[in-house]
Amino acid sequence: MDSIDVGGKWWLEEMHEEEQLVPNEAVAGTLTFSPEHGVELDLLGSFYEIFERHNDDVETEDGPINIFGVTTEGEYVTVLNCMYSGDSTSTNDASFTTES
Repeated sequence: MDSIDVGGKWWLEEMHEEEQLVPNEAVAGTLTFSPEHGVELDLLGSFYEIFERHNDDVETEDGPINIFGVTTEGEYVTVLNCMYSGDSTSTNDASFTTES
C-alpha cells in the first residue's frame, strides 16, 4: 500500500449521533500512513477536555479505541485499534497511533 497524508475531521463512537454524518464535536487533524511506520493521527485539538485525559476512568490510556473520520475529499475512514501515544506539543493536542 502507498503512503497517505490526508486532512479531515475525526471522532470517537460515543461522539456520534444518528442524525449527523459528522458529529459537531469532531476534531480536525491529519492522518498519515506509511508501510514502515503504520498509521498516525495528529489532532488539532482533543477528543477530551484537558483534565479528563488524566482521569483514571478514561479508557484511551488503558486500551485501544476505534477512531472514525471523513477526509477533506469526502472519504469516510475508520482507524482500528488506536492507542494514545502521548506525543503532543501542547495540552490541547493529541496524537494517536495504531498498535503494530
